[in-house]
Amino acid sequence: MDTFGVAAKSSYEGWNMDFNVDGAYNLFTTNNGLKFKVISGAEVLYSYTNGFTENGAGGLSLDVKSMNETSTNAKVGFGVEKVTKDYGISTNVYYKRLISGYDSDMEARFTGGTTYFKVKGYDFEENMGGAEVSYEYNVTPRSTVYFDVVGEGSRDVMSVAGTAGVRYKF
Repeated sequence: MDTFGVAAKSSYEGWNMDFNVDGAYNLFTTNNGLKFKVISGAEVLYSYTNGFTENGAGGLSLDVKSMNETSTNAKVGFGVEKVTKDYGISTNVYYKRLISGYDSDMEARFTGGTTYFKVKGYDFEENMGGAEVSYEYNVTPRSTVYFDVVGEGSRDVMSVAGTAGVRYKF
């Protein structure tokens, strides 16, 4: 098999819709205000990609017209939280399990023809571990600055995401 020293290049457009329901049960609270809790949750994720093009080594290219993916997950874990009148900090460690699907419906073009096929793309991510850390600081009684970082991984996949922002209470 020939190999070429040309890197693949890709670009895409799309969006995700993620619905989460999480709950926690406080096990106990220490004298200094640390709350230890058990967490659980469920997630439904729908992804839509419109216009994905990948140009690879040796002139090979893949042009995907559209792709839809749906998955559902459940998670259980353990967390620690500290909340005062000025700030809040929490960390959670959890296990996430694929419940159903992650079927990809894809329309792709190879070498001038169009082929429709279905991809089972989530099998290697059935069991994932994750951790999240969040911090918020009350600037005024009505405004809060917040930061959070979430990392998830399995044997073959690792993802890290973070958000930051300001909340204002009307």
